[in-house]
Amino acid sequence: MKPFPSSAVKYLFQIIYPHKKAFIVSMLLILAMALCNNGFTWLFARFVEAMKQSPSKDTLFYILRIFVLIALIDILIVLLPKHALMYRQKYLYFPVLGDVYHRALGYIFGHSVNYIVNKQTGSLLAKANQISSIQPVFGMLLHQFWYVVCNMITKVVLLMIINVWLGVLFLVLCLLVAAVNYYANKPSERLSKMEKKSESLYSGWLIDAVSNIRLVKQFNGLHYEEHRLAVLLKQFLTLRAKNMIVWFSSYTGVGCFVHVCSLLLLSLSVYLWSRAKIDVGDIVFVLMTINGGFMWLMELCVFYRRFVNTLAGIRSGLEPFVDAHEIKDIPTAKNLTVKKADIEFKNVGFAYPGQKKIFDGFNLRIKGGERVGIVGLSGNGKTTLINLLQRAYDIQSGKILIDGQDIKTVTQQSLHRVMAIIPQETMLFHRTIFDNIAYGSPKITKTKEIHM
Repeated sequence: MKPFPSSAVKYLFQIIYPHKKAFIVSMLLILAMALCNNGFTWLFARFVEAMKQSPSKDTLFYILRIFVLIALIDILIVLLPKHALMYRQKYLYFPVLGDVYHRALGYIFGHSVNYIVNKQTGSLLAKANQISSIQPVFGMLLHQFWYVVCNMITKVVLLMIINVWLGVLFLVLCLLVAAVNYYANKPSERLSKMEKKSESLYSGWLIDAVSNIRLVKQFNGLHYEEHRLAVLLKQFLTLRAKNMIVWFSSYTGVGCFVHVCSLLLLSLSVYLWSRAKIDVGDIVFVLMTINGGFMWLMELCVFYRRFVNTLAGIRSGLEPFVDAHEIKDIPTAKNLTVKKADIEFKNVGFAYPGQKKIFDGFNLRIKGGERVGIVGLSGNGKTTLINLLQRAYDIQSGKILIDGQDIKTVTQQSLHRVMAIIPQETMLFHRTIFDNIAYGSPKITKTKEIHM
């Protein structure tokens, strides 16, 4: 499995691509929602304008047609959001979430034993949870960002139909609000990255302490763990509070700018009405556009902050998935076939990173069926020898052969399948006794107890 991209945006594109059809359909459903909402506003403005005219048969029929269209669109406005959400949940959110967890856990398991041992297990699982926060990202991209874009484009087109200058001014103001919003949130983006790193460190330490609670108590480490967690929690909460203050300031500033833009658009529409360029119905549409348009743009401030925070969390969570697997099957790897079970260490050289060599030109041959005991002082390499045979580490020189097959040329799965290991440490899964005894033999079945 290839390493994950280090960029959160590239990672999003990578996981969306297999589900691109569902993503496009979701975008079209949201576009339909935006068209219906703006169509309702447009028809309501026409309805108000029609009510100004003197009652007549033609006017009443015109108003009736508008009323029927408004009723039909209103039904769609009620139904579309629910169906769009159900579609996204069923065909996009849940399938993507399943893929994310499957790939993430598969990639962690693909790392070498040495890599996993040297990392905090709790931290690795916390990272996997961080990159699985993909559902809120889709919600923000589709329901907030994409909906706002569709909404704004539709409003620009309708305003240009009313008067080209209204459409142009609204478009310019939208771009200005987006630019101000972007630059106002830059400080919050930097703080969000720091906050996510601090949260990840705290979560990893907490999970590590809880998962090793027996050792913590045996070595009287409760006070140390509580003190360390208190320091990390204080650091995290301080960053969160500072980020909140910065965000509130930027949100207030953008809100004031949005209201100024609203006044500008309203002033232009009143001027055009005074010049008989637009009518009262058009003014109604402009007022509803200001309420439903600029207010949505103001919410982009909230969206951008949440989106940046989520991306920062995903980016932080990608760290162990960017590291390439240290021990990989070669492209031409075949399954190991064992007949005699001859084992040979041939001129093996090995040293742990940054340490002196444990084996240098080491040779050992064990014939199939032989019983061999390896004795020696602690630290002389007995356990390392078995780890090398399992390919928990790769040797720096020489070969390890099983029935003449270099273990580097066979798949790791087939290598592990032919070995039975009784480790020095007593280890149990938090599962049933049967599950622990039968582990490694998935085809084994339970038998009924026979009373003699």
